[in-house]
Amino acid sequence: MQHLYLVTKLFNVDDRITSLNLCEKIDQWIDDGILVGLDHCYLPYRDSNNEIDPNDPDISHAIFALDVKNLKASVALTGFLNGPSYDPGIGFELGFAFALGKPIVPMTTDYFKRTIFDGEQSYSTSKYLSYISDIIHVQSPSKEYDDYRDELSDIQQQVSDLLKTKLTDIINHERGPKVPPPTVGEIDYDYYIDPNYQYSEAGLIFLEKIKQACTQNNKTFVMGDNAGNIAVDIANLAKSENVILIGEEFEPDVDMGIIQGLSYGLGKNIYMYSSQVNLFVQNESFSMNKNPMNKNSATQIFKKIDDLVEFIASSA
Repeated sequence: MQHLYLVTKLFNVDDRITSLNLCEKIDQWIDDGILVGLDHCYLPYRDSNNEIDPNDPDISHAIFALDVKNLKASVALTGFLNGPSYDPGIGFELGFAFALGKPIVPMTTDYFKRTIFDGEQSYSTSKYLSYISDIIHVQSPSKEYDDYRDELSDIQQQVSDLLKTKLTDIINHERGPKVPPPTVGEIDYDYYIDPNYQYSEAGLIFLEKIKQACTQNNKTFVMGDNAGNIAVDIANLAKSENVILIGEEFEPDVDMGIIQGLSYGLGKNIYMYSSQVNLFVQNESFSMNKNPMNKNSATQIFKKIDDLVEFIASSA
């Protein structure tokens, strides 16, 4: 039987409890016959802990392989994406699910939205995610309350009701993804370049070096664009043989993770520049400076921009 895959922020107990509560609510809908023909939800961290050997010398890759297997076995993805950022592993899961043709129903109760550059348009998560998924965004109660807790409970109930409706449509009526996933056909470009190089002064300097390396070595490239026509950007990515990403932060721009997951799902070579050296330590046996999904889906990670430039120059 297929299951729902719950994307979840894992790094503190509050986020894990929020995801666990959501998981148990959906499982109850399944038990009550509201969602037909589903196994219980797959909740990363809780369920993966039962399958991963804590003594595995490469726990990072084991986590990656298990999550990829369960993403492929899922019928749809949902989960809360509250807050100004969510880890790029979640971004990877969303992008990979889109490449697989899975419906995606993220939820957010954020009372703010985000712009790209200083543009007039704003989005509850990102323009990219707004294009590939059916976002539930509730930020206000349905009526006025005297009690603050009642006001917050109203928002939670609105989200729950909308999610139940959307999942029922997906599961019981076999509704597909919001937009169809791209197909890989003729290759027009050697490289697709992550648009997130454009959003910092350092990134712009690195971007110029990458462009020069491509031009001087007769490599064709297309600049990613997560601020314009997303359908065109995804089509350009599908027509590229390789993808060059920037992953300078442990939690970089959310679209980087989505683009990486989509690229992996389309079978692209993924080359990432990341000079990140700080470690995130979970325990004595497990530390990382890259999320397992981003680390293990990359073909190669370059710690120096000049090494990436040299690679472009020397590649066939």
